Amino acid sequence: MRLALLADIHGNIHALQAVVAKLEELQPDAVIVVGDLINAVPFSSQVVDFIRETDWIVLRGNHEFYYLDFVGGRAPDDWHDPMRWGQLHWLAEHLRPDQGAYLAALPDDLTLFYPHTEPVRLAHGAPGNHRMGFMPDMPAERIAAALAGVEQATFINAHTHQQIDRIITQPAPAVEETGDPAFYFENGQPHAPRTWHVINPGSVGLPLNGDPRAQFAIVESVSPAAIPGGWRVSHHRVE
Repeated sequence: MRLALLADIHGNIHALQAVVAKLEELQPDAVIVVGDLINAVPFSSQVVDFIRETDWIVLRGNHEFYYLDFVGGRAPDDWHDPMRWGQLHWLAEHLRPDQGAYLAALPDDLTLFYPHTEPVRLAHGAPGNHRMGFMPDMPAERIAAALAGVEQATFINAHTHQQIDRIITQPAPAVEETGDPAFYFENGQPHAPRTWHVINPGSVGLPLNGDPRAQFAIVESVSPAAIPGGWRVSHHRVE
C-alpha cells in the first residue's frame, strides 16, 4: 500500500500541477491532503475546484479555519480591520459559497485503516491544535507530550512547511517518579515505552526549508518490525 501525502498547497495551483504530474508517474494507491489548501492568492479558488474533482482524502488546516471563522462570524473583532487582515478579506470575496461549504465539511483529524496495514493518524497540526506544528529539530520530549493521546504509532501532520521523518520515543516512567507502582502497570504488565513515527510531507506551495521546489511524500506499508508504525516514507521535491 502506497499513499501520497500532500500539504500546505496555499493556493499555488502551478506547484500542485507539478506534483500531480509526478503522482501520475508514481501511481500511489491513494492521495491525502493534510490541510491548508488555500491562501490569499489568486489561485486558491482553482486549487479548491481541482481537489473537489478528485477522490483524494482531504483534511482542513489552520488557513481553512481562518477563512471559515471569518465568513461564519466567529472571527475576533480585530480581524475586521482591512489594514491588518486585508488578505483574509480578499480571500472571503474570492471563494464561492459552495467552495466554503466544501471546506467546512472537511475533517480536522482522521485515522485511516487499510487492509493488512497499520493504522495512520492524521491532523494538520498537533492533535486538537491545528496551529501547533513540529520542527525537524524540536526536542523529542515536546513532541511526545503533544502526542500523548495518540494511540496510533504513525502520526502524519503538516503546518511547518518542512519535511520530517522522525522516530519519537517516550520512555516508560520509573516507579520512583511518583511512588505509585500501580500507575505503571496495565493488565498486570509494566507500561512499555511509547514510540511514534512522525511524518511531515513538506509544503507543496510554500516550502520553508530553503528549497523552493514543490514538496510531498510517499509512504509505503512495511512490517512494524522494520519501521515503528509500519510505514516507510520517501520525500520528494519537484519543479
